[in-house]
Formats: sequence, C-alpha cells, structure tokens
Amino acid sequence: MSQPGTVFELAAARWPDVEAAARRLLVVPVGSLEQHGPHLPLDTDTRIAVAVARRACAGRPGVALAPALGVGASGEHADFPGTLSIGTEALTACLVELGRHASRDWPATPARCAWPRPSAVIRGRSARSCRRCASGACAR
Repeated sequence: MSQPGTVFELAAARWPDVEAAARRLLVVPVGSLEQHGPHLPLDTDTRIAVAVARRACAGRPGVALAPALGVGASGEHADFPGTLSIGTEALTACLVELGRHASRDWPATPARCAWPRPSAVIRGRSARSCRRCASGACAR
C-alpha cells in the first residue's frame, strides 16, 4: 500500500487486507452522468474524479481509494438524453452517510470541514462548490 505509485483500492481489497492495512483516510471520487457536448462520454466527470483521486492516493500509507460515486446532482442537464441525477439533497445525504459508516475504519485526523472526517471527496466537476464550505459553515 505504501510503495511509490501504488494505490490501495478498497473495491479490490478483501476484508482481511483492509483490517491489516494502515487506515488514515478514505478518498471518495464523486462524478456524474451528464452531457459534455457531443464528443465526450457521459461519465467524463467521473473519469476525471477517479484519475485525480488515484493520483492523490498513490504511494500514501493509510490512504485508500473508495469506489467512485458515478451519479451526482445533474438536474440542469436533464434535457440531454442519458443524464442521470439523484439531486443535491440525495447526494449530500449519501456522502454524509458514507462518511459516517467509513469512520468506523478510517479515523482520519481532524479537519476544518464539518463533513465526515475520515473521507476526502474528489469532485469531477467544478461547476458548483460545497455550499456549506462556501458559506463558511464548514469552518465552524
């Protein structure tokens, strides 16, 4: 897990692998399934989030890569065929619950953000930022 360039991928691990591994931080790539013009696949944001997250995890002891959440809040793209969206509230609830559950195994050091501490969320799109962080609620 800590070899240069290697990534501890949670989806490929067996539970004894997880139990034996150092566990500091779980990185969750969050993407979407929406249009990006006629020339790019619908999962472009997910691919970007996974690539960034994989690079962030590489060679870092105790840092694991969670499977990507490939459907996000993309209601503004609903007019394009193939778009799937669960909405902002459902996505937020999913990430909060995922963070709560992950906290059993990834006791990360305290962070400034009020989101669940054991996870880092890597978003594949930059159109929106965390409303709580933008408002300063996460710094409290």
